[in-house]
Amino acid sequence: MTEAFNSMLKDFRAMTYLCLMEYIRRMVMSRFQQRKDECSRWGNGIQPAVNKKIKDNSVECRILRTLYSGQGKYEMLGVNRAYTANLNDKTCECGQWQVSGVP
Repeated sequence: MTEAFNSMLKDFRAMTYLCLMEYIRRMVMSRFQQRKDECSRWGNGIQPAVNKKIKDNSVECRILRTLYSGQGKYEMLGVNRAYTANLNDKTCECGQWQVSGVP
């Protein structure tokens, strides 16, 4: 990691600390702007990898029947048991949503 960082500094390693810090600040600012521009192209505000997981999960859950329980709470009825999810709190009974951040 140190070698990668040193290679990004190039000729600025020999400059004064103030010049080096200014270069690092500008480099970080440009990286933030690049990432912000990339994120603005997503369209729906969800990262593409997370969006793919949501789509995959929705295909798997087609065997569940969803019932609205009110106040952002849903109950999914499966073959063997029922699952509950709370959209307001972003929680589910199995705990996967809390761990992964993906519904």
